[in-house]
Amino acid sequence: MGRTKLEALIAFFFISSLCTAVDEFSLLDSHDVPSIVRSGNCTVQVPELASYVSTQIDFYSPQYGAKFELGSIIPLEVGIMVLPSLPLALQYQTSICFAVDQANEASWCSALQELSQLPHLEFPKDSSSLGVHHVYAWLELTGSGTRLDCHIPEHDASKFYVVNSALERQEPAITLLTPLDGSTTYSCDLHVAASIKIPPIANSEVYQWYLAAELRLRGVVIQNFRVILPTFTDELVLGNYTFAFVGPLPYGSVVQIRINLQRTLSVDLSTLETVSSATPADVFLKRPLLNQGACTRFGSHENVNMLQSSVSRESQDSLMNIAIVTAADEAYADRLSNLIGSIHFWESETGWTIHHDAVLEKRPPHILVYDLGLDPSTVHEAKKWAYVELLKLPTTLPGSNQASVPSFVRDPQMAWLVSWKPLVVLDALSKHSRVLWIDANAELRFPLDIPRREIENEGHFFTTAGHLFPTPKTVRQSTLQNFNISAAGDGALNSWAKDQKGGTNTFGYSFIPFASRVEFTSALMGFKRGSMAHTGVLIPMYDCCVTQTCIWPNDAVGNTNQRRDQSVLNAALAKAEIVHNFKPRCFRDKKWWAWTGQETVKVPIHHGDFNGDLVNIFSRRAGHPKPYSSRSILSISQ
Repeated sequence: MGRTKLEALIAFFFISSLCTAVDEFSLLDSHDVPSIVRSGNCTVQVPELASYVSTQIDFYSPQYGAKFELGSIIPLEVGIMVLPSLPLALQYQTSICFAVDQANEASWCSALQELSQLPHLEFPKDSSSLGVHHVYAWLELTGSGTRLDCHIPEHDASKFYVVNSALERQEPAITLLTPLDGSTTYSCDLHVAASIKIPPIANSEVYQWYLAAELRLRGVVIQNFRVILPTFTDELVLGNYTFAFVGPLPYGSVVQIRINLQRTLSVDLSTLETVSSATPADVFLKRPLLNQGACTRFGSHENVNMLQSSVSRESQDSLMNIAIVTAADEAYADRLSNLIGSIHFWESETGWTIHHDAVLEKRPPHILVYDLGLDPSTVHEAKKWAYVELLKLPTTLPGSNQASVPSFVRDPQMAWLVSWKPLVVLDALSKHSRVLWIDANAELRFPLDIPRREIENEGHFFTTAGHLFPTPKTVRQSTLQNFNISAAGDGALNSWAKDQKGGTNTFGYSFIPFASRVEFTSALMGFKRGSMAHTGVLIPMYDCCVTQTCIWPNDAVGNTNQRRDQSVLNAALAKAEIVHNFKPRCFRDKKWWAWTGQETVKVPIHHGDFNGDLVNIFSRRAGHPKPYSSRSILSISQ
């Protein structure tokens, strides 16, 4: 394994005058040039290595999510991992390049063997520099533009922020005007008013402001929401900003109202922070009289007409009733326990944000765990876990035809093939209308607000692992051809283009360009019953996965050229776009696909130290601490 850590070395230039410096470097003639196979503008195959090159660049500085004072110098410090190690001759032909804010426009490049220092970043000292920034890096063959690996820009990037502490020292204020502490109010329509004051220097070019409110009963959040405040450039004073919590509410109870003023440097909430809080108020909720016209629609607690809510009760129930699905064998018992513990923590201890005037009812998560070969002792313990339903792999495909599932799909010795994944998701969808699959490797680090909303509104939820598709590293041509599609490339791809019989007949295939798509991950994906993602992607994915030569062609070798169910998922997505023009959104921010190999994405060991700005889903993998795992399961698996 070739690994180089480039320490923070300073070169003095400004972002405004950055330039590409490739032409300043020349190759050393004394070194022989190895034969290199180029596939498009990325993926380099070195015959001496008999494999494709895999690269990863981690930023130690600027670290992901870090804040830097306006006018400060930001050093670059990166760690480079290349697998397998490059031959010395190829090292002399390889450059590292950096780009700032524009992912594919190199700001600075240098040949690795001639690299003596890295640049620093320095932004103009005015308000135009404030906010979120990105720095990208990649390795390429010097002067050719051919990158050594096929990644999306976010794979080798860091997101950071430039701030002005003088702005942050300004004192925004929020005051709860009504109801006052100790008030009595009718619970059919709980009106709340707040006074908000934000200094003029903190204008909309710097921050987006939010009002966040929650209603607590005995310390548990039963309703909450966040409202975007109006865009402004001068001082903002909202002396009577009103909103309402709506029923059904627990009549005759004392609830606590809390409201906060929040701000973020970007609209994706990645820098969301609370800057001011109003003094909480305890309010007694009185049951309204039935002859009071404004409240008669609330009748009883059990029979409620939600006319005031802009989110229907059916839609609300869908958001609440999403089923979380996973599967594991005994080798994954500790990771399974860790995932379940993280779901208990983040989905049972927190409220959910749906809409600013929707009713939130606190409901526990519904978790389906499919047994791929757990030991009896682990099964015994798992049956004690709250909100968990332990299931066996089905023997037939859910649905009307009741087709038998091939034996290899249910064989515990073949669990590594992951051909069972679309089967269990389809089975879960036959029981629940909304399903979110999470690999047992993962743990939650944030409530599932966004996946819930996406599944309900779009019919699906997808994210990525940072690679491009299709390439010889991500899929075999015979898998694509099972979907009547084929990858288009240059002459260097002839061996890849052959089907399982060794032929290259492409008659009748639809072509998709080489490395033209973001590779979606199959580790985290959501489906709504009847959606295009369900019928046009998941079902065709199942059909391929139950054909062993489709999910695992004869020329597949480990994860180096075929990623099993993930290759099939992306082939199904490509086909769905061709046939149905289906182009689902993919959440590409690294907080959705952080893993333990990313040394610079710091995830706290203890769940109490959570930093929501950095990670929503985190993959612990084997041999790493499992902060949410119960000791009983840990002792069993060890």
